[in-house]
Amino acid sequence: MIKVYFKLFFWLTFFCFLGTLAANLNMAEGLDSILGESATAIVFGLLAAALLGAKHARGARKAAGENPEGDIYAVDQSRQILLPLPYDRAFHVISHYLKEVARLRILGADPVAGVIDARTPSVFFVGMGSSVTARLTRDGEATMLTFRSRPTVPLSLVDDGTNLKIVTDAQKYLADALHR
Repeated sequence: MIKVYFKLFFWLTFFCFLGTLAANLNMAEGLDSILGESATAIVFGLLAAALLGAKHARGARKAAGENPEGDIYAVDQSRQILLPLPYDRAFHVISHYLKEVARLRILGADPVAGVIDARTPSVFFVGMGSSVTARLTRDGEATMLTFRSRPTVPLSLVDDGTNLKIVTDAQKYLADALHR
């Protein structure tokens, strides 16, 4: 969790410093401008990291539910699930889940390679969406599914638990579907 706060603080402070320095460099002497803008950037970085970090932590804990596993605060989430289904049936079940249940837009589905790429819709001012990849491999009579969800924009620092929710929802659906 501390990694999220540190990354937020570092990047927000850095960009705030550059922005305020560029705006004020021609109005003050070099060292005075650098010191003044450093203080402003550090205060802004601390406040923004605290607010965004707390919002992200709350969303991630809510998405993790009662049984958190793995790094729930990471924006790139991945889970491996052993499906007691033949490969072709597992591919069909995962395709159905992504398209009909999760309502994701399928970008590509290759049954030979065992890869399904999908994307959540982006919502302006809320997020740029997530990229979801389901990779299936044969494991004897069963199928191993590696389910990964990550922000569409690779530089995203927080997602408020969105990708964790996508992965845990897929896990829950598959567990329920296999026990019916």
